Amino acid sequence: MNRLVKMLLVALCLLASTLAFAQAQDFYDSWNGDSVFNNPPIYPIVTISHPWEVTKIGDYHFNNGAGKDPATIHGKISIYNNTSGALIGSWTASTAENTSDFGGACLGPNMCWAAYPNVILQPGAYKIVDSDPSSWSYTTTNLTRRGSNWAPNQGFSFLSGTPPATIGTIILNETRFGRFGTLSFPFKFDVPQLIVLCEFGVTKTTPARCVRNVVSDIISVTNNAFGKGVVAMSSDQTGSLRVPVDFPLPPPGSPTIVLRETGQAQELAPQAGLPTTNPNGSHGPKIRLTGTSDLEISETTISDILTVSTQ
Repeated sequence: MNRLVKMLLVALCLLASTLAFAQAQDFYDSWNGDSVFNNPPIYPIVTISHPWEVTKIGDYHFNNGAGKDPATIHGKISIYNNTSGALIGSWTASTAENTSDFGGACLGPNMCWAAYPNVILQPGAYKIVDSDPSSWSYTTTNLTRRGSNWAPNQGFSFLSGTPPATIGTIILNETRFGRFGTLSFPFKFDVPQLIVLCEFGVTKTTPARCVRNVVSDIISVTNNAFGKGVVAMSSDQTGSLRVPVDFPLPPPGSPTIVLRETGQAQELAPQAGLPTTNPNGSHGPKIRLTGTSDLEISETTISDILTVSTQ
């Protein structure tokens, strides 16, 4: 990242006083309406090209009209990385909702299993595994077309979730005007914090510091006096951490996260996202922060970009 004074070119907030977040939608569905069999020879493989937060997995257990109560057999639905084989997670199945992929009531009790992972899947291929394949349904024909991901001999599963939605962007540019960018939101951050990006890496000391004390960017996640969430970014701070006098810092004692700047798009928040609270006290959206910086590799017009999105 070059040493010219980096100033604010654009700080674009895509919110006003209210914000419409993405609603859950089915992004995979291998169900159909034909006559079914038990014990599918093929487990569903879900391939995605962008991140999704999976809020629900639904498996069909018609089981010759008898269904199968997952509570009596400790039924679970699991997701595995289909490339590495690593377990992403395993979640208890329930038939309390007992609804199909279309949201309607199942044909009978204990037929529509559901698990609620609330896990974020990155782009890739994933395998769905049901703990009771002996009652899990599949078909060999597709006369009554339904799910867009149906395939012969493949277990019936559907996945619902929400994709990330950008709700604000800060772009810092080399100019004589401004010093940092700030965004405000109608929710509050549960854990205010400061994120420090280091140009030459991070020391192994406790607490961690930037190598040579060279700080490239600082990102503040905090709340203002009006109960609004604030995300701010300032760039080109060299030596010990120094910030503009009017930069909105988190309260004293808040966590400080020190990261190496990569020069490429990098995730700045935990995979689970930053938790928030709505004005009415209910849980707000989980927030994702993605930063991109030039790392002084070349002279560029736009130096740093911070993207704020929901998960």
